[in-house]
Amino acid sequence: MKVKKASINVAPLCDISFTILITLMVTVPVISMTGSLKVMLPPAYTVEEREKEAISITITADQRIEISWPDNPRGTETNWDEYVELLKDVVDDNPGLPVLIRADGYVYHGTVLSVIQVAKTLGVEDIAIATTQKGQQG
Repeated sequence: MKVKKASINVAPLCDISFTILITLMVTVPVISMTGSLKVMLPPAYTVEEREKEAISITITADQRIEISWPDNPRGTETNWDEYVELLKDVVDDNPGLPVLIRADGYVYHGTVLSVIQVAKTLGVEDIAIATTQKGQQG
């Protein structure tokens, strides 16, 4: 009588292992990207003083926009349809100057991101967002 040796076929085991691995690789980044908690971001505890001159973009709570630069420190208020052209002219006349965005706390995040995107598109490399130290108001 001939005795058969028991053997384990590892092909199905490898198939299942790779399927689980791929599933985890796809789902973990999706889970970690979407947060379920809503948080209020704290005010800045420190403020770095800027010694250089800058192009300043001010956005008020009622959605008015003003652009000021070293040659025009009082600023020029403009509307949303024309601010891109004005900013382009200011950036062209003042190459290398950083852009400082001064947005009211009630301005939508998307509005600030839109202004940042426009500045990047115009070739500005140094963009900062103005903050106040905790406990100060300005």
